Amino acid sequence: MHLVQTMAYAGEIPWHGLGNRLLPNQPIEVWVKQAGMDWHIEASEVHISPCFLERPLRIGSGL
Repeated sequence: MHLVQTMAYAGEIPWHGLGNRLLPNQPIEVWVKQAGMDWHIEASEVHISPCFLERPLRIGSGL
């Protein structure tokens, strides 16, 4: 079992046989798309209810 969902490679097929084969010297935009890394990242606020914490939350303590 593996956790790889998408990836890309150039040259020989990887030992696991997964991924999209690309020709050498492709632009980064092609690699990003073919490797499944064309994500759109958004930021949002996170709210934690104190009842779910085993101990008090201290800012900067790393939980």
